[in-house]
Amino acid sequence: MKSWTGHKMYRQLTALFLIPLVITGCDPIQTRNEKKLEGTSAADLLETLWEPVETAVATEEEESFVLNHFLNLWHYMQVSARTTITLKRIFHSEWGKETETIHADIELLQLGLVQITVIDHDGSDSPGVDEGSIKFTMEVESPEKGTAAGEFYPLGGAYGNVSVPPSYNMKFPSPSQGGEYFVPTGGLVDYTKRHIKSEDLIRALQKLMADVYDIGRKEVPRTP
Repeated sequence: MKSWTGHKMYRQLTALFLIPLVITGCDPIQTRNEKKLEGTSAADLLETLWEPVETAVATEEEESFVLNHFLNLWHYMQVSARTTITLKRIFHSEWGKETETIHADIELLQLGLVQITVIDHDGSDSPGVDEGSIKFTMEVESPEKGTAAGEFYPLGGAYGNVSVPPSYNMKFPSPSQGGEYFVPTGGLVDYTKRHIKSEDLIRALQKLMADVYDIGRKEVPRTP
């Protein structure tokens, strides 16, 4: 009887000891770190990242229109000594699920900003790009003067509860019309008009995101 009681108490004490360990092991872990590049370092990185996109060909007129604005902005950023690049690396782990986000802010003050966000939902188990976007804002003179904003979603995404293929859009200021000028035409009403038709452009933009992911993981340690 004493032996049985002793074993029972041992199991109870062991269970009580393990409970805090299990709870502690489930606590979320999050780290953030960043690195800023300027001057020659920024220019060299922009040139490396730009190679696949520079020769991309759009198949639709409005698709080409948005791509050309993006190309022009990147060109000015690449040749300016004032351009800065901030690479951010965010890691989150909870309940056995790891998510890693690489974010690149490419900025040329008074001209424009490019923001590339790449998300890996598999973390350390299967590194790679699962989700992300390329967004940019720039100062324009036409069709009217002001700030324009464009977006590319090279991996697709979701519109409500519906999965959608790779897409794009751009909004131009139109104060004379009391609002904005949206590209592609009709894209606000019919989301399918935003789909990128050029497979070559999709591949180029996906390559840009994959390169940002690889460079961010290489240049920025996971922890400060």
